[in-house]
Amino acid sequence: MIKYSIGQFAKKTGVTIRTLRYYEEIGLLIPECTKTNRRFYYDSHLSSLQKIISLKYIGLSLEKIKKYLNEEVWDLRQSLLFQRQIMEKEREKLTNIIKVLDNALAISKEQKELSSSIYVAIIDSFQTEEKSKKALKQILPEDTIDRIFNISDEEQILLNQKWVNIFVELTDLYKKGIEPSSLLVQKCIGKVYDLLVSFVGEDLSLITEIKEEDLPQDLLKLPSPFSEEQQKWMDEAFEHHFTLIEKKEKG
Repeated sequence: MIKYSIGQFAKKTGVTIRTLRYYEEIGLLIPECTKTNRRFYYDSHLSSLQKIISLKYIGLSLEKIKKYLNEEVWDLRQSLLFQRQIMEKEREKLTNIIKVLDNALAISKEQKELSSSIYVAIIDSFQTEEKSKKALKQILPEDTIDRIFNISDEEQILLNQKWVNIFVELTDLYKKGIEPSSLLVQKCIGKVYDLLVSFVGEDLSLITEIKEEDLPQDLLKLPSPFSEEQQKWMDEAFEHHFTLIEKKEKG
């Protein structure tokens, strides 16, 4: 009967000595231990370790693996179904993370240096998408919600690039102390207006007539990439822009 020292067994199996010691500690894979405290593994341990590696690969916990390890016939159906549900959620999470990275990478091509708050806002927008959609359904028509959220990944990237470019431009104007009513600021606000119109339509009363106290709490909790002072400055800029539009419409 061939026996292996812990070093030989680790080399043969590709499992680290530290992992083998941990498996012994939790009673998962127990080697023969001599009076001099030397540990030896046999071919039977190879078979057990292969089971551990296989079950670990599909995501089962070591606690569950320990339960199945000494059973010749496995009734894994419930565990496999449960594990599949976990993996589905993990796949959704990974897909979302890839979308975030794609958006951040696309933006970083145009904006080499960008405020951390902008990146945080982009990441948060993906994390809170479902919560935002649910909240907006309380104040906007269903077709508007569809136009906002039912877009392709490519369209999402282009849209985020536009938003970031506009907000970077607005932040730069704010830092320079340019008045909210100035032509430069109003030109930027006009770009925001055009993007809003592309989703909501020409009648922006859907948005402009909403009072803060009527907004769902989930929307109010969403973080802003702007400081409180800059947000006030932008609010003034928007208010001035909408006033100009109203005057123009009245002739």
